[in-house]
Amino acid sequence: MQLPVEARRSARLLLTVPVLWVTLLSCTFDYSAAGVEAGRTEEIPQVELFNVRMVVERDNRLELSAGRVATYRDRREQEFVDLTFREYGPGGDIRVEGWAEAGAMDLDTEDVELLGTVWFYSLTEETRLESSYLFWDQAERILVGKPDGSVLVVRDDGSWVEGSGLRLDGRRNRLELTGGLQGEFTGGGDAE
Repeated sequence: MQLPVEARRSARLLLTVPVLWVTLLSCTFDYSAAGVEAGRTEEIPQVELFNVRMVVERDNRLELSAGRVATYRDRREQEFVDLTFREYGPGGDIRVEGWAEAGAMDLDTEDVELLGTVWFYSLTEETRLESSYLFWDQAERILVGKPDGSVLVVRDDGSWVEGSGLRLDGRRNRLELTGGLQGEFTGGGDAE
């Protein structure tokens, strides 16, 4: 005896449901990769931009450009690569310009760490500063190097000094090197 078509479909469905149920119960799902990704959210930038140009207007105008800027919300940090900057005075003249291979800014304090090849040139002081590491303390307006990190300071008149332990006080316009000092002074400028 042959069952009608409708009954055969119902019978297949009744047999298929238990087979699917047994199959699903025997399956295990591996969520470990998702857990790893969830644990690494601080490594994934919230925002990542390439070939960026920014202008910051405060007491002075600051123009920044970078090859890459990445913002990490959890770390409260912004990283950049290939940073070029210019600071303009109130009259619109360039006061300071510079470049850093890489760096990071603390988003809460606006302190900036500059890494790799770093240089600044002050047009008002006619002086160039070169180093492989500098740290800008925004609240104190002080630029510091590593205690044992070499810094080269060259003036347009040919004077130069190289040393370590840089401390440049932006408020007092005072430069200090605390270790391993050597150089040549040609006159024609104020020294402290």
